[in-house]
Amino acid sequence: MQNNLEISLDAHLVRVPPRKLATAQIGRLGELLVQYELLSCGIESAPMTTDTGIDLVAYSPNRGHSFTIQVKTPLRPKPSGGKGPPGIDWWVSKDCPAEIYALAELSTRRICCSQKVNWSTLPSS
Repeated sequence: MQNNLEISLDAHLVRVPPRKLATAQIGRLGELLVQYELLSCGIESAPMTTDTGIDLVAYSPNRGHSFTIQVKTPLRPKPSGGKGPPGIDWWVSKDCPAEIYALAELSTRRICCSQKVNWSTLPSS
């Protein structure tokens, strides 16, 4: 009986058409993915309720202090031109107040974190 329920449930899930996500939903998914990964490492975090350039505040018990995170999230890779594979890009403001950038990629559920750098000291191409 339980197997029939699972089969029916699976068949029902297959028939649900994918929804187009709003930009805010994509961003929230990225934040939740970052929070999941942080929590799996024992780091507590919470979302900010205002849009000030900081998406999450996290606390590391190992380091004994809190830090701020800006999350950037594309839904999927975009065509990059030519015959190459699709690419992923993230845009981060120079004056972002967060200490850490978390770059989340939803189609593969991967994140990459980086400390804030002083953009003015990087060589330009």
